Amino acid sequence: MSQSMLWKKQETRVASKAPRQPAGGTDNSPADRPNNADRQLDWEQLASQFSFLTPGCTFSTLQVTNQRDAIRTLLQAIADAGAIQTADLDSLTETILRREELGSTGIGEGIALPHTKHHSVDRIVGAMGYIAKGIDFNSIDDQPVHLVILLISPVNANREHLLALETVARQLYEGKWRHWQSPS
Repeated sequence: MSQSMLWKKQETRVASKAPRQPAGGTDNSPADRPNNADRQLDWEQLASQFSFLTPGCTFSTLQVTNQRDAIRTLLQAIADAGAIQTADLDSLTETILRREELGSTGIGEGIALPHTKHHSVDRIVGAMGYIAKGIDFNSIDDQPVHLVILLISPVNANREHLLALETVARQLYEGKWRHWQSPS
């Protein structure tokens, strides 16, 4: 199957599920539940929050069944967009998977942020995909991952790398995107 068949970019909205429960719980009254308009994830608007995402590398439907395929498919998209060389795909895949062995980048709530620094890039590049059924990413909460945001930074871009990761975490755990987090 060609890489282009593994994903399907959609310009439509992707429905999200119930919001994450606050630490103190909720009585699940109508005031505590988002209305249907609030429960819609505007994919393009979410992607616009992350300036490092490579144009054309955000996929509201990513059709993969495991962690390796998700990483490889997003890397292939970045290569297809010309932001990395195809010759570096194997090296980047293995580098990111080695990083996953140190500790999962599945940060919980259905989100994974696989990332690495690599000599093949001269600026931060990235890709994002939504996996409806979810995949095992060895997440800290043992839940399937639905949203994968992949990030590759230049080797000497320590500060920028951390700022990009912080931006993702801040956007997904605070503010208007917080309600999306529990897609199961």
